[in-house]
Amino acid sequence: MNCKLIFILIVVLLPFAARADEITSITIRDKNFEVVNDIRDEKMILRFQNYWNKKTKIVAETRTVPIYKIDINPGDRWLYDPAGYVQVLSKAKVPIYKLHSPEEFNTLLGIPGNKIKTQQE
Repeated sequence: MNCKLIFILIVVLLPFAARADEITSITIRDKNFEVVNDIRDEKMILRFQNYWNKKTKIVAETRTVPIYKIDINPGDRWLYDPAGYVQVLSKAKVPIYKLHSPEEFNTLLGIPGNKIKTQQE
């Protein structure tokens, strides 16, 4: 009898365990920690993941201007330069990644184009 109960619990709870690592929301904050955008729509999260999964590690030293913070829930806070560079927030030295099509990614995040130029100068 106990084996049946355990089997039923595994079958019922396994799908929830598999979804535990899925992104539920993405919050973008500016340099003053004000919320720029809060992404919760599944289609928008999938679009975000499409860009995010294609980021590439930068080998050379690159100077970045991380104006924004990207909070991935569940997950980490990332520092984001609208030129397309991201790195996880950490006290340790961490790698920098480059996102492809930063203009499109910025639009997805809700970062206005004219704001980028004035903040990077």
